[in-house]
Parts: sequence; structure tokens; C-alpha cells
Amino acid sequence: QGRFQEAETGLRQALLENSGNDAGRYLRGIALHSMGRANESLNEFEILVRERGEYSALASVQAASIQLLLGDSAAAERSINTARRAKLESPSYYTVLGRVHLAGNRTLDAKDALDTAIRMDPAYAPAYLERGLLFVRQDRMEPGLRDLNNYLKLLGRDVRGTKANEIRVLTNQLQRTIEGERI
Repeated sequence: QGRFQEAETGLRQALLENSGNDAGRYLRGIALHSMGRANESLNEFEILVRERGEYSALASVQAASIQLLLGDSAAAERSINTARRAKLESPSYYTVLGRVHLAGNRTLDAKDALDTAIRMDPAYAPAYLERGLLFVRQDRMEPGLRDLNNYLKLLGRDVRGTKANEIRVLTNQLQRTIEGERI
């Protein structure tokens, strides 16, 4: 419900009482990230990765995503490889893997990973966002516009913590560009 500060406070308290609460640590990392506290969030995920417990692979994906946001693609590559070695199979894994490939200029691998994410879950909005942006970077405007519109459609009304407003502006610009090319 978007009450991340309240959740983070409760989860911090739970970790003070039981530092081995991996689920609590993982959820606190999510809450911190949602509040824009990337470095603190990354710290929680890195603890889970080092412990190699039940949440290690999931935390590796979250860590890779944050490391990409912080501009550390080498660390993101190491983190996503941890998830790969754990044989994690999820749309979020393949979406972040696609982003890691893109950061390394491996566009074919990026598209393959994003396609896999969408095949696994055709309702996973972040994969459409990333693939749509990839298409736009490749000057493939129509498939890019289609994927970005799918992203917005899948988000629905709850756009908190997303780039929906920026993507709406981009889709409007793309639509005008495509229509201008047809004239």
C-alpha cells in the first residue's frame, strides 16, 4: 500500500530482535529501495548474498538491479552470475539479466533475456519496459512503442514508484514520429 517507511521501521525492529531473519532482511531491502535509499538497500541484499541462504539468489537479482542504477555494471554482472549459479528462473531475473547484458553492450543477449522474461510471464510489466527501450535504442520505433504501451497497460492505475509519466511522454513522442514517417 505504499507505506514503506512504516514497513522499514517494523522490519528494522524485527532484525534487531533476530538478525537471522532473512525474509525480514529481504523485505527491508525492498522497502529501503522503494524509499530511494539505494545504498542501504544494497547493503541488506549483499548480506543475504554473502550468507548464501534461502534468499541469496533473489537478493542477487535485487543487488544487480541496484548496482546498475548506481552505475556499477561490473558488480551487477557478478551479482546476476550468483543468481544464475543458483539456477534462479523468474521474469525478474531475466529482466535484470537483460539490463546487465545491455550495460555490457550485448544487445542480442539482452533481447533474448527480455524475450524469455515475457514468455515466462506475459503480464510482467518491467520486461516490456526494458525491451521497449531496447527497441527504441535500435531505432525500431513500432515494436518499441508497442512494448512501452504494453508496459503502461499492465501497470494499470497503480503507478507509484514507476516511470509511467516519463514513458507516457515518450510514447506520445514515438507515436508522433511514427505518424510523421508515414506522411
